[in-house]
Amino acid sequence: MRLDLTPRIILDKSQRQTYFWLRVLLYLLAFAVFFYLAFRLAFPIRTFSFSFLNPNSSKNTITDLHDFRGDFINLGNFKAGEDNYFFVSWAGPFSQAAAEFSLNKRSDLADLGTINIRKGYKAFFYPEGEAPGFKEGSLLKSNSRYFIISENKLHEFENLKLVESLGFNPQNFWTVLPEELSVNISGAKITAAESYPDGTLFKILDNFYLKKDSELQKFSSQAAFLSHYPLSWAIEKDDNFLKANVAGEEVIGFADGSLIAYGDAVSIVSGKNIYPIDNFTTFEALGYSWDDLIPAGGDEVSLYEKQKLINLSSPHPSGTIFYATDIDKYYMIHDGQKKLLKAKVIADSWLKKSPILVEEKNLKTQGQCVLSQKSWLFKTYLCQADISSLQNLKGKDYEFKFQSQQNFRANNLTVSLRKDYSFANLNKNLREIFASIKKNYVSQDNAQ
Repeated sequence: MRLDLTPRIILDKSQRQTYFWLRVLLYLLAFAVFFYLAFRLAFPIRTFSFSFLNPNSSKNTITDLHDFRGDFINLGNFKAGEDNYFFVSWAGPFSQAAAEFSLNKRSDLADLGTINIRKGYKAFFYPEGEAPGFKEGSLLKSNSRYFIISENKLHEFENLKLVESLGFNPQNFWTVLPEELSVNISGAKITAAESYPDGTLFKILDNFYLKKDSELQKFSSQAAFLSHYPLSWAIEKDDNFLKANVAGEEVIGFADGSLIAYGDAVSIVSGKNIYPIDNFTTFEALGYSWDDLIPAGGDEVSLYEKQKLINLSSPHPSGTIFYATDIDKYYMIHDGQKKLLKAKVIADSWLKKSPILVEEKNLKTQGQCVLSQKSWLFKTYLCQADISSLQNLKGKDYEFKFQSQQNFRANNLTVSLRKDYSFANLNKNLREIFASIKKNYVSQDNAQ
Protein backbone atom coordinates (compact mmCIF):
# COMPACT_ATOMS: atom_id res chain seq x y z
CA MET A 1 0.00 0.00 0.00
CA ARG A 2 1.44 3.39 -1.03
CA LEU A 3 0.85 6.41 1.17
CA ASP A 4 -0.30 9.35 -0.91
CA LEU A 5 -0.95 12.54 1.03
CA THR A 6 -2.27 14.39 -2.00
CA PRO A 7 -4.67 12.01 -3.75
CA ARG A 8 -7.05 14.76 -4.79
CA ILE A 9 -4.48 17.34 -5.98
CA ILE A 10 -4.61 17.52 -9.75
CA LEU A 11 -2.44 20.05 -11.59
CA ASP A 12 -3.56 21.59 -14.80
CA LYS A 13 -1.15 22.12 -17.71
CA SER A 14 -0.05 25.59 -16.59
CA GLN A 15 0.58 24.44 -13.03
CA ARG A 16 2.53 21.40 -14.24
CA GLN A 17 4.82 23.68 -16.26
CA THR A 18 5.32 25.95 -13.26
CA TYR A 19 6.05 22.93 -11.06
CA PHE A 20 8.54 21.58 -13.64
CA TRP A 21 10.48 24.83 -13.88
CA LEU A 22 10.50 25.27 -10.11
CA ARG A 23 12.08 21.81 -9.80
CA VAL A 24 14.64 22.71 -12.47
CA LEU A 25 15.43 25.94 -10.61
CA LEU A 26 15.81 24.05 -7.34
CA TYR A 27 18.21 21.55 -8.94
CA LEU A 28 20.22 24.34 -10.54
CA LEU A 29 20.43 26.15 -7.22
CA ALA A 30 21.60 22.97 -5.48
CA PHE A 31 24.25 22.37 -8.16
CA ALA A 32 25.36 26.01 -7.96
CA VAL A 33 25.79 25.79 -4.18
CA PHE A 34 27.65 22.49 -4.55
CA PHE A 35 30.05 23.83 -7.19
CA TYR A 36 30.58 27.06 -5.24
CA LEU A 37 31.52 25.12 -2.10
CA ALA A 38 33.73 22.76 -4.12
CA PHE A 39 35.41 25.74 -5.79
CA ARG A 40 36.04 27.41 -2.44
CA LEU A 41 37.43 24.15 -1.08
CA ALA A 42 39.76 23.79 -4.07
CA PHE A 43 40.73 27.50 -4.13
CA PRO A 44 40.35 28.78 -0.57
CA ILE A 45 40.62 32.47 0.30
CA ARG A 46 42.16 33.14 3.70
CA THR A 47 40.90 36.36 5.24
CA PHE A 48 42.43 38.17 8.22
CA SER A 49 41.25 41.29 10.01
CA PHE A 50 42.09 43.79 12.72
CA SER A 51 39.86 46.35 14.40
CA PHE A 52 41.64 49.44 15.68
CA LEU A 53 38.41 50.29 17.49
CA ASN A 54 38.67 47.04 19.46
CA PRO A 55 42.39 46.13 19.45
CA ASN A 56 42.08 43.53 22.23
CA SER A 57 39.39 41.49 20.50
CA SER A 58 40.08 37.77 20.16
CA LYS A 59 38.68 38.03 16.62
CA ASN A 60 41.70 40.05 15.45
CA THR A 61 43.85 37.78 13.28
CA ILE A 62 46.35 40.30 11.90
CA THR A 63 49.29 40.36 14.30
CA ASP A 64 52.33 42.40 15.34
CA LEU A 65 51.13 45.77 14.10
CA HIS A 66 53.92 48.23 14.87
CA ASP A 67 55.75 51.26 13.55
CA PHE A 68 59.46 51.52 12.77
CA ARG A 69 60.17 52.12 16.47
CA GLY A 70 58.44 48.87 17.42
CA ASP A 71 55.48 50.67 19.02
CA PHE A 72 51.90 49.54 18.49
CA ILE A 73 49.95 51.66 15.99
CA ASN A 74 47.60 53.07 18.61
CA LEU A 75 44.02 53.84 17.50
CA GLY A 76 45.03 53.19 13.89
CA ASN A 77 46.89 56.50 13.60
CA PHE A 78 49.24 56.22 10.63
CA LYS A 79 51.73 59.05 10.13
CA ALA A 80 53.08 60.28 6.82
CA GLY A 81 56.57 59.09 5.90
CA GLU A 82 56.83 56.46 8.65
CA ASP A 83 57.28 52.74 8.02
CA ASN A 84 54.61 50.52 9.56
CA TYR A 85 54.44 46.74 9.71
CA PHE A 86 51.85 44.02 10.19
CA PHE A 87 51.75 40.24 9.69
CA VAL A 88 49.39 37.46 8.71
CA SER A 89 50.30 33.79 9.14
CA TRP A 90 49.18 30.69 7.29
CA ALA A 91 50.78 27.37 6.37
CA GLY A 92 50.57 27.30 2.61
CA PRO A 93 51.65 29.07 -0.60
CA PHE A 94 49.61 31.91 -2.10
CA SER A 95 49.98 33.89 -5.31
CA GLN A 96 47.68 36.88 -4.68
CA ALA A 97 47.39 39.20 -1.68
CA ALA A 98 45.07 42.09 -0.90
CA ALA A 99 45.06 44.63 1.93
CA GLU A 100 42.15 46.96 2.60
CA PHE A 101 42.00 49.93 4.99
CA SER A 102 38.72 51.36 6.20
CA LEU A 103 39.28 54.99 7.25
CA ASN A 104 37.40 56.89 9.93
CA LYS A 105 36.80 59.77 7.52
CA ARG A 106 36.95 60.37 3.79
CA SER A 107 40.18 61.32 2.06
CA ASP A 108 40.64 63.16 -1.23
CA LEU A 109 43.90 61.34 -2.06
CA ALA A 110 43.72 58.81 -4.89
CA ASP A 111 46.57 56.79 -3.33
CA LEU A 112 47.58 56.44 0.32
CA GLY A 113 50.98 54.81 -0.18
CA THR A 114 52.85 51.63 -1.14
CA ILE A 115 52.83 48.23 0.54
CA ASN A 116 55.76 45.79 0.23
CA ILE A 117 55.19 42.13 1.09
CA ARG A 118 57.72 39.48 2.14
CA LYS A 119 57.27 35.84 3.12
CA GLY A 120 59.30 33.90 5.67
CA TYR A 121 59.43 33.60 9.44
CA LYS A 122 58.86 36.54 11.78
CA ALA A 123 62.06 35.87 13.72
CA PHE A 124 64.12 35.73 10.52
CA PHE A 125 62.94 39.27 9.76
CA TYR A 126 64.40 40.53 13.06
CA PRO A 127 67.18 43.15 12.82
CA GLU A 128 70.73 41.81 12.98
CA GLY A 129 72.62 41.97 16.25
CA GLU A 130 76.22 41.43 17.30
CA ALA A 131 77.63 38.08 16.18
CA PRO A 132 78.21 35.59 19.03
CA GLY A 133 81.30 33.42 19.29
CA PHE A 134 81.75 29.78 20.26
CA LYS A 135 79.60 28.35 23.02
CA GLU A 136 80.87 28.16 26.60
CA GLY A 137 82.91 24.98 27.13
CA SER A 138 83.91 24.52 23.47
CA LEU A 139 87.22 22.69 22.97
CA LEU A 140 89.16 24.00 19.96
CA LYS A 141 92.54 23.53 18.32
CA SER A 142 94.40 25.33 15.56
CA ASN A 143 97.99 24.85 14.35
CA SER A 144 98.88 22.55 17.30
CA ARG A 145 97.50 25.06 19.81
CA TYR A 146 94.68 24.07 22.16
CA PHE A 147 91.91 26.29 23.56
CA ILE A 148 88.79 26.26 25.72
CA ILE A 149 85.97 28.81 25.78
CA SER A 150 85.66 29.90 29.41
CA GLU A 151 83.40 32.76 30.52
CA ASN A 152 82.89 33.45 26.79
CA LYS A 153 86.62 34.12 26.34
CA LEU A 154 89.19 32.15 24.39
CA HIS A 155 91.77 30.66 26.77
CA GLU A 156 94.83 28.87 25.39
CA PHE A 157 96.44 25.92 27.16
CA GLU A 158 100.17 26.46 27.57
CA ASN A 159 101.09 23.17 25.92
CA LEU A 160 99.82 19.73 24.93
CA LYS A 161 101.24 18.13 28.08
CA LEU A 162 99.04 20.38 30.22
CA VAL A 163 95.99 19.45 28.14
CA GLU A 164 96.63 15.75 28.73
CA SER A 165 97.47 16.16 32.42
CA LEU A 166 94.06 17.78 32.99
CA GLY A 167 92.39 14.72 31.47
CA PHE A 168 91.36 16.17 28.11
CA ASN A 169 91.71 13.99 25.02
CA PRO A 170 93.44 16.13 22.36
CA GLN A 171 91.68 14.13 19.65
CA ASN A 172 88.33 15.48 20.84
CA PHE A 173 89.21 19.15 20.26
CA TRP A 174 87.56 20.61 17.16
CA THR A 175 89.91 21.85 14.45
CA VAL A 176 89.21 25.47 13.51
CA LEU A 177 90.83 28.15 11.39
CA PRO A 178 92.89 30.88 13.11
CA GLU A 179 90.46 33.59 11.95
CA GLU A 180 87.54 31.67 13.47
CA LEU A 181 89.20 31.85 16.89
CA SER A 182 89.12 35.64 16.81
CA VAL A 183 85.32 35.73 17.19
CA ASN A 184 85.73 35.24 20.96
CA ILE A 185 87.94 37.74 22.75
CA SER A 186 91.14 36.31 24.24
CA GLY A 187 91.49 35.54 27.92
CA ALA A 188 94.41 34.58 30.13
CA LYS A 189 96.56 31.61 29.17
CA ILE A 190 96.06 28.42 31.22
CA THR A 191 99.47 27.50 32.64
CA ALA A 192 98.83 25.20 35.61
CA ALA A 193 96.91 22.00 36.31
CA GLU A 194 95.87 22.87 39.87
CA SER A 195 92.29 23.69 38.87
CA TYR A 196 89.97 23.51 35.91
CA PRO A 197 88.71 26.64 34.15
CA ASP A 198 85.03 27.51 34.11
CA GLY A 199 83.36 25.85 31.14
CA THR A 200 84.99 22.47 31.74
CA LEU A 201 82.61 19.53 31.41
CA PHE A 202 82.68 16.41 33.55
CA LYS A 203 81.07 12.99 33.68
CA ILE A 204 80.92 11.66 37.24
CA LEU A 205 79.33 8.23 37.54
CA ASP A 206 76.18 8.59 35.39
CA ASN A 207 75.80 12.35 35.81
CA PHE A 208 77.16 15.30 33.85
CA TYR A 209 78.42 18.63 35.19
CA LEU A 210 79.55 22.03 33.95
CA LYS A 211 81.99 24.08 35.98
CA LYS A 212 80.45 27.52 36.35
CA ASP A 213 81.40 30.24 38.83
CA SER A 214 83.86 27.75 40.38
CA GLU A 215 81.01 25.34 41.17
CA LEU A 216 79.88 22.11 39.52
CA GLN A 217 76.44 22.62 38.02
CA LYS A 218 74.61 19.37 37.30
CA PHE A 219 72.73 18.62 34.08
CA SER A 220 69.23 17.25 34.58
CA SER A 221 69.99 14.19 32.42
CA GLN A 222 72.32 12.83 29.77
CA ALA A 223 69.78 13.91 27.15
CA ALA A 224 69.95 17.46 28.50
CA PHE A 225 73.77 17.36 28.35
CA LEU A 226 73.72 16.09 24.75
CA SER A 227 71.41 18.94 23.75
CA HIS A 228 74.34 21.24 24.64
CA TYR A 229 77.58 19.34 24.02
CA PRO A 230 79.11 16.24 22.40
CA LEU A 231 79.70 13.38 24.81
CA SER A 232 83.44 13.36 24.04
CA TRP A 233 83.99 16.78 25.66
CA ALA A 234 83.22 15.51 29.17
CA ILE A 235 86.19 14.46 31.34
CA GLU A 236 85.42 11.33 33.35
CA LYS A 237 85.96 11.64 37.11
CA ASP A 238 85.06 9.57 40.16
CA ASP A 239 82.93 10.37 43.18
CA ASN A 240 85.94 11.67 45.13
CA PHE A 241 86.32 14.51 42.63
CA LEU A 242 82.70 15.51 43.21
CA LYS A 243 83.21 15.50 46.99
CA ALA A 244 86.32 17.66 46.65
CA ASN A 245 84.44 20.37 44.73
CA VAL A 246 81.52 22.62 45.54
CA ALA A 247 78.29 21.41 43.94
CA GLY A 248 76.06 24.23 42.76
CA GLU A 249 72.32 24.37 43.40
CA GLU A 250 71.45 25.21 39.80
CA VAL A 251 70.32 22.35 37.58
CA ILE A 252 71.05 22.78 33.87
CA GLY A 253 68.21 21.72 31.61
CA PHE A 254 67.95 21.46 27.86
CA ALA A 255 69.64 23.86 25.44
CA ASP A 256 67.64 26.80 24.15
CA GLY A 257 65.66 25.82 21.07
CA SER A 258 65.36 22.17 22.12
CA LEU A 259 62.10 20.35 21.39
CA ILE A 260 60.98 18.26 24.35
CA ALA A 261 58.10 15.81 24.57
CA TYR A 262 56.30 15.07 27.83
CA GLY A 263 53.02 13.19 27.75
CA ASP A 264 51.03 14.42 24.77
CA ALA A 265 52.67 17.86 24.79
CA VAL A 266 55.55 19.08 22.65
CA SER A 267 57.30 22.23 23.87
CA ILE A 268 60.14 24.53 22.87
CA VAL A 269 62.78 25.35 25.49
CA SER A 270 63.97 28.95 25.76
CA GLY A 271 65.82 30.13 28.85
CA LYS A 272 63.84 29.27 31.98
CA ASN A 273 60.64 28.87 29.98
CA ILE A 274 58.94 26.23 27.87
CA TYR A 275 56.43 27.05 25.16
CA PRO A 276 53.92 24.28 24.33
CA ILE A 277 53.03 24.00 20.63
CA ASP A 278 49.29 23.96 20.00
CA ASN A 279 49.13 21.31 17.23
CA PHE A 280 51.11 19.37 14.62
CA THR A 281 50.25 21.87 11.87
CA THR A 282 51.97 24.65 13.80
CA PHE A 283 54.92 22.36 14.59
CA GLU A 284 55.54 21.63 10.92
CA ALA A 285 54.75 25.19 9.79
CA LEU A 286 57.51 26.43 12.13
CA GLY A 287 59.95 24.25 10.18
CA TYR A 288 60.68 21.75 12.96
CA SER A 289 61.54 18.09 12.46
CA TRP A 290 59.85 15.30 14.42
CA ASP A 291 63.23 13.55 14.52
CA ASP A 292 64.50 16.25 16.91
CA LEU A 293 62.01 15.49 19.70
CA ILE A 294 63.67 14.68 23.03
CA PRO A 295 61.64 12.71 25.62
CA ALA A 296 61.68 14.55 28.96
CA GLY A 297 60.67 13.51 32.45
CA GLY A 298 58.26 15.34 34.71
CA ASP A 299 61.09 16.45 36.99
CA GLU A 300 62.85 18.06 34.01
CA VAL A 301 59.70 19.81 32.79
CA SER A 302 59.20 21.20 36.30
CA LEU A 303 62.47 23.13 35.95
CA TYR A 304 60.73 25.52 33.55
CA GLU A 305 57.92 28.02 33.73
CA LYS A 306 55.18 27.14 31.28
CA GLN A 307 54.27 29.98 28.92
CA LYS A 308 51.31 30.50 26.60
CA LEU A 309 50.81 28.21 23.64
CA ILE A 310 52.86 28.67 20.50
CA ASN A 311 50.38 29.03 17.64
CA LEU A 312 50.61 29.62 13.91
CA SER A 313 51.23 33.36 14.32
CA SER A 314 53.94 33.01 16.99
CA PRO A 315 57.58 33.84 16.24
CA HIS A 316 60.38 31.39 16.98
CA PRO A 317 61.73 31.91 20.53
CA SER A 318 65.30 32.76 21.53
CA GLY A 319 67.74 29.95 20.87
CA THR A 320 66.34 29.10 17.44
CA ILE A 321 68.95 28.72 14.71
CA PHE A 322 68.14 29.43 11.06
CA TYR A 323 70.18 28.16 8.14
CA ALA A 324 70.02 30.16 4.89
CA THR A 325 70.61 27.41 2.34
CA ASP A 326 71.30 29.65 -0.66
CA ILE A 327 74.13 31.60 1.02
CA ASP A 328 75.33 28.91 3.48
CA LYS A 329 74.94 31.09 6.59
CA TYR A 330 73.62 30.39 10.08
CA TYR A 331 71.74 32.84 12.31
CA MET A 332 70.77 32.54 15.96
CA ILE A 333 67.73 34.28 17.44
CA HIS A 334 68.27 36.05 20.75
CA ASP A 335 66.16 38.73 22.44
CA GLY A 336 64.46 39.99 19.29
CA GLN A 337 67.62 40.00 17.19
CA LYS A 338 69.01 37.77 14.45
CA LYS A 339 72.72 37.12 15.04
CA LEU A 340 75.06 35.79 12.37
CA LEU A 341 77.14 32.76 13.35
CA LYS A 342 80.24 33.56 11.32
CA ALA A 343 81.34 29.99 10.59
CA LYS A 344 79.73 26.57 10.45
CA VAL A 345 81.94 25.30 13.26
CA ILE A 346 80.66 28.15 15.46
CA ALA A 347 77.08 27.19 14.56
CA ASP A 348 77.88 23.55 15.38
CA SER A 349 78.94 24.55 18.90
CA TRP A 350 75.40 25.87 19.48
CA LEU A 351 73.38 23.56 17.27
CA LYS A 352 72.58 19.98 18.26
CA LYS A 353 69.37 19.63 16.21
CA SER A 354 68.16 20.43 12.72
CA PRO A 355 68.20 24.17 11.93
CA ILE A 356 65.17 25.95 10.52
CA LEU A 357 65.72 26.19 6.77
CA VAL A 358 65.33 29.59 5.08
CA GLU A 359 66.84 31.49 2.16
CA GLU A 360 68.25 34.96 1.72
CA LYS A 361 65.46 35.31 -0.85
CA ASN A 362 63.06 35.50 2.11
CA LEU A 363 64.62 38.87 2.93
CA LYS A 364 65.01 40.24 -0.59
CA THR A 365 62.07 38.96 -2.67
CA GLN A 366 59.00 41.16 -2.40
CA GLY A 367 55.54 41.69 -3.78
CA GLN A 368 54.33 45.27 -4.09
CA CYS A 369 51.14 47.22 -4.62
CA VAL A 370 49.74 50.74 -4.26
CA LEU A 371 46.98 51.41 -1.73
CA SER A 372 44.39 53.12 -3.94
CA GLN A 373 40.94 54.45 -3.26
CA LYS A 374 38.35 51.70 -3.62
CA SER A 375 35.26 53.57 -2.50
CA TRP A 376 35.03 57.26 -1.61
CA LEU A 377 31.57 56.68 -0.19
CA PHE A 378 32.65 53.91 2.18
CA LYS A 379 36.10 55.44 2.91
CA THR A 380 38.07 52.34 1.85
CA TYR A 381 41.46 51.92 0.17
CA LEU A 382 42.53 48.66 -1.47
CA CYS A 383 45.92 47.24 -2.44
CA GLN A 384 46.15 44.09 -4.61
CA ALA A 385 49.53 42.44 -5.18
CA ASP A 386 50.88 39.57 -7.25
CA ILE A 387 52.97 37.52 -4.78
CA SER A 388 53.58 34.51 -7.02
CA SER A 389 57.33 35.11 -6.61
CA LEU A 390 56.91 34.33 -2.89
CA GLN A 391 54.82 31.18 -3.03
CA ASN A 392 57.73 28.71 -3.20
CA LEU A 393 59.68 30.36 -0.38
CA LYS A 394 59.78 28.67 3.01
CA GLY A 395 57.89 30.21 5.90
CA LYS A 396 54.43 30.79 7.29
CA ASP A 397 54.48 34.55 7.91
CA TYR A 398 53.66 37.33 5.45
CA GLU A 399 55.14 40.68 6.41
CA PHE A 400 53.38 43.81 5.10
CA LYS A 401 55.44 47.01 5.19
CA PHE A 402 53.45 50.18 4.58
CA GLN A 403 54.46 53.83 4.35
CA SER A 404 51.67 56.38 4.11
CA GLN A 405 51.75 59.58 2.08
CA GLN A 406 49.64 61.43 4.64
CA ASN A 407 48.43 61.21 8.21
CA PHE A 408 45.23 59.21 8.50
CA ARG A 409 43.29 57.15 10.98
CA ALA A 410 42.02 53.66 10.15
CA ASN A 411 39.11 51.90 11.83
CA ASN A 412 39.69 48.47 10.31
CA LEU A 413 42.30 46.57 8.34
CA THR A 414 41.59 43.45 6.27
CA VAL A 415 44.04 41.16 4.46
CA SER A 416 43.20 38.27 2.14
CA LEU A 417 45.41 35.62 0.53
CA ARG A 418 44.47 33.34 -2.34
CA LYS A 419 45.93 31.18 -5.10
CA ASP A 420 45.61 31.68 -8.85
CA TYR A 421 42.78 29.76 -10.49
CA SER A 422 44.57 27.10 -12.55
CA PHE A 423 44.48 23.35 -13.12
CA ALA A 424 47.98 23.06 -11.64
CA ASN A 425 46.87 24.73 -8.41
CA LEU A 426 43.65 22.68 -8.40
CA ASN A 427 45.65 19.46 -8.61
CA LYS A 428 48.08 20.65 -5.93
CA ASN A 429 45.30 21.80 -3.59
CA LEU A 430 43.42 18.52 -3.89
CA ARG A 431 46.59 16.57 -3.12
CA GLU A 432 47.14 18.74 -0.04
CA ILE A 433 43.55 18.14 1.10
CA PHE A 434 43.86 14.36 0.73
CA ALA A 435 47.26 14.40 2.46
CA SER A 436 45.76 16.34 5.36
CA ILE A 437 42.86 13.88 5.62
CA LYS A 438 45.29 10.97 5.59
CA LYS A 439 47.46 12.59 8.27
CA ASN A 440 44.51 13.41 10.52
CA TYR A 441 42.48 10.24 10.24
CA VAL A 442 44.41 7.35 8.70
CA SER A 443 47.33 7.73 11.13
CA GLN A 444 44.90 7.93 14.06
CA ASP A 445 43.16 4.73 12.93
CA ASN A 446 46.52 2.96 12.69
CA ALA A 447 47.43 4.16 16.17
CA GLN A 448 44.22 2.68 17.54
